[in-house]
Amino acid sequence: MRRAIFSVSDFCEINASRIKLGYSLSLGLGFLVGADIIKTAAAPSWTEIGQLGAVIAIRIILNYFLMRDIREHETNLADTKTTLS
Repeated sequence: MRRAIFSVSDFCEINASRIKLGYSLSLGLGFLVGADIIKTAAAPSWTEIGQLGAVIAIRIILNYFLMRDIREHETNLADTKTTLS
């Protein structure tokens, strides 16, 4: 179905765009973790430290799975380009 709608080059361009978007999201998650750490360091309470730990853990897990999917898409994109060559 996908090949009927898009050409192979369109498919490669869409996957390349997804990879770039994934890297941007990963970078954004990193900046958000840093911002939360700086905010909590200014006036920490035990409640804020606990919330920070939970938020950082969730963001690290999201980033891990995001990077895993990006690597998978990069591999698929490289395989597709190799098949076309």
